[in-house]
Amino acid sequence: DLERIERLYESRGYHAAEVEGEVEPREGREVALWVRIREGPPTRIAEVTIRGLDDLPDDVRTAALEDLPVAVGRVLEESAWEAAKAQLRSRLRARGHAEVEVVGLARVELERRAAQLEIDVRPGRVYAFGAIRVENPRSVIDPTWVREEVAVALGTNRRFSDEKLREAERRVFSMGLFGTVRVTTGPKSPM
Repeated sequence: DLERIERLYESRGYHAAEVEGEVEPREGREVALWVRIREGPPTRIAEVTIRGLDDLPDDVRTAALEDLPVAVGRVLEESAWEAAKAQLRSRLRARGHAEVEVVGLARVELERRAAQLEIDVRPGRVYAFGAIRVENPRSVIDPTWVREEVAVALGTNRRFSDEKLREAERRVFSMGLFGTVRVTTGPKSPM
């Protein structure tokens, strides 16, 4: 349990936390457990470097970087670090980058209580939805109805996004004709 407590503090940015435990015997088979925690100063983010966005249009780059949960001066929390990478990926996928890759490296200097964060982004190409194919081999339902619902979800700007996939799936399921619905992408060819 002491190791779990220490790991919890580390995940919250207290990399030098010291956890000590003591077991005090009581009557019979009982014991009292005491835990002493010296959290020490937190590890703060000293530098954030994000590479791979320079070739993107300004509006896409700005949207991808807006209000990331990691910034110079903040305490390095693992949940914020993971969320920053996930947000970059999600925001770029929302703008058509279906094959975006986000890789991060955090370097923690224990003596200085400082962290350098590096994120490498490979946005890949922008994709758009193409032809709509309906697969339901035993169906008596006209596939044109399903295609029309998917086309409405994709809109006139057919640029790829996970949101449009979810909306297409929701619209087809809402037709009330199927017990389950799965909308996926087919083979990719860039815009």
